[in-house]
Amino acid sequence: MRAVSNQRYLRERQVRMFSSMTPPVLGEVICLECCREEDAHSLVFEKVPPVAHYIVGTLLVFLLFFGISGNAVSIILFHSSRKLQTPENLFFLNLSVIDLIMVLSSQLLFCVTSFTLHPPTRVVCKLVGSVATFGGIGSIVSQTAIAYDRYVMIC
Repeated sequence: MRAVSNQRYLRERQVRMFSSMTPPVLGEVICLECCREEDAHSLVFEKVPPVAHYIVGTLLVFLLFFGISGNAVSIILFHSSRKLQTPENLFFLNLSVIDLIMVLSSQLLFCVTSFTLHPPTRVVCKLVGSVATFGGIGSIVSQTAIAYDRYVMIC
């Protein structure tokens, strides 16, 4: 009985925390940190059925396949054709390599997580998050360089 009332108390406090813009008091933060992450998550959101995870995982497998094949084809074409090896196309090669790294790290982890229904360890999450962050920054820089190069060529 105490566990049910404690969960109800936590749910009410957490709903108040997320619904109002006022910062929580110290006791609420400590109480929520004492919970396991799964318990704190289930207090706010309803549980998703496993079929939804399998559907999302299947879609992610298709995205993984097309991401790997598309970027690999562009990298292979750049290296196989001497005509495509220009300084302008080097920006596209850079973008393809960064996208391939992003697909292989984060997209692969998302697929595995969708089918196994178990989240990875904190170390893996931090590593993939770091790769995704640097990959996103590299992608933005590559696209900016492509845009600037096109601007200089036109003007």
